[in-house]
Amino acid sequence: MHSQWVMKVEHSSPGVNIRFIVTNLDLADDPQGMCDAMHCECEKMENRIKDQQLGLLADRASSSDFHANLFGLAITGLAYTLIEGMRQMALTGMKLPKAAPQAISLTLLEIGALMTANVRQVRLLMSRSWLDQLLFRRVAAALFGQRL
Repeated sequence: MHSQWVMKVEHSSPGVNIRFIVTNLDLADDPQGMCDAMHCECEKMENRIKDQQLGLLADRASSSDFHANLFGLAITGLAYTLIEGMRQMALTGMKLPKAAPQAISLTLLEIGALMTANVRQVRLLMSRSWLDQLLFRRVAAALFGQRL
């Protein structure tokens, strides 16, 4: 098995941008198409990392203790996974399917409501003036599979 190197050099107004790809895939068929596809996937991953860092504050390491910072990073990773799962399961066809994680969190998770619970049910009493109440009900119904 051998490795092949591909170098892509772009020159634009910000300056020179050099990228290298090392692969064991066969580049004889379409090296430009393969490079474009891999570059596109890398950009998507960079955007997901930026979403998590900026939108969910994953770049904060406010403690001097390593384990506390690791726990905080794990929590933001779980929050991102929750939001992505909610996007795939319940937000298709609604107004937030391509929204940033921070927008979804602010719209659907960070709400002011009074919660009451007993043995059989949990009730959320929301303000009548909350504009996204119908969206919240639709998403909850899609996630839990029942009419709310």
